[in-house]
Amino acid sequence: PDPGETGVLVLRGPAEQTTTVFNLVDDLAHQQIPGDSRTLEQRRFDAFVDLVLDDQVRQNITTLVEVTVPVDTLHGGNTPGELRGYGSVSASTARALAHGGARVSWRRLAYDRDTGVLAAVGDKTYRAGDLAGLLAAPVEALPAAEPRYTPSARLARCVKARDVTCRFPGCTRKARRTELDHTVPWSKGGPTAVANLHCLCKRHHRMKDENTGWSLKAHPDGSVTWTSPVGRHYTQHPHDYGDT
Repeated sequence: PDPGETGVLVLRGPAEQTTTVFNLVDDLAHQQIPGDSRTLEQRRFDAFVDLVLDDQVRQNITTLVEVTVPVDTLHGGNTPGELRGYGSVSASTARALAHGGARVSWRRLAYDRDTGVLAAVGDKTYRAGDLAGLLAAPVEALPAAEPRYTPSARLARCVKARDVTCRFPGCTRKARRTELDHTVPWSKGGPTAVANLHCLCKRHHRMKDENTGWSLKAHPDGSVTWTSPVGRHYTQHPHDYGDT
C-alpha cells in the first residue's frame, strides 16, 4: 500500500495483450463527459476498474490494435514487425498478430526504401491471410489536394499513417489521438494536402496557433522544423517504416 490508502498495480505480459488492454482503457478514458473534472489519468484508472468489474462495459467497447508487417515476413522471413504503441516485435509475433482471426484486416502500405517515409496507403482492406489479393492490388498514389478545409477520410488516413505520432519533437501521442493541422493555415491559402497537413496533439496544436512564439515549417521530404520563441530550431522527421 501507498500513503493515503492508495495502491499500485503493475501488469507485465505479452505485447499484444498489454497493448490491447492499454488501448481499451485509453479509448474509454477519452470519452469525457462535459463537466467531468477528472484528469486523464483518473479517467484511465476508472476505465480500467470498469473493464475489470463491469460486464456491460466489456461487452460494449472495442479498440484498434495496429501492427506493421513487412511482406517478406508474411512469406516466412525474419524481418521484425512493429506493434503500434509498443515497438518492434519478432517476425513470429508479427505473423501471429497478422493472422489473428476474423476481425483482423490487412491494408497495404508502401514506403520509400531510401528514406523510410510513407509513399502510399491502400484504399482497400483485405481479410487476414489474403496475401495474393494484397499483393495484386495497385499501389495508389497519395491523395491530391482537396478543395475544402476538412480532409477526407482517405487523406486523413494517409497523413496519420505517415506521421504515426504528434509531430512535435518528443511527443508520443498516437496519431489517432491527434488533430490534423494545416501547417500553412487554410485562411492564408494553405492547401488541404498531404504536404501541408501534420498530426498535432491538442496541446501542441494550440501552442502553434495561439501566438506562443512557436512556429512550424514543413519541408518537401516530409520533415518539419519547429522554431522556439528564443529562435532555436528542432527538426522532426516522419515515421521511418524502413526501421522496424
